[in-house]
Amino acid sequence: MFFEPPSEQEELTRSPRPGLPAWYAPPSDEMGGVVVSGLALARTPNIAVTLPTIQAFEIGCLMNVDIVMRPHTLSADDFQGRSLSFKDSQ
Repeated sequence: MFFEPPSEQEELTRSPRPGLPAWYAPPSDEMGGVVVSGLALARTPNIAVTLPTIQAFEIGCLMNVDIVMRPHTLSADDFQGRSLSFKDSQ
């Protein structure tokens, strides 16, 4: 082994790793209630942004956002540019 494992004393004096905040992810012990919203947040002739569902938990909520494009109404360059910009933001 290149590095020796830490001694027991070092393990005891090492500070614990910080945990993630509670709002970082849905609670693992709670299922949450699902609401079908069906809201359209934005719409243009070529792109629609919708909020189909919201999952509510005791500490917050999880919202799923869908982005839909009509590729046949855009030029190949516009479609590729918009597709790449959506992938970068996810």
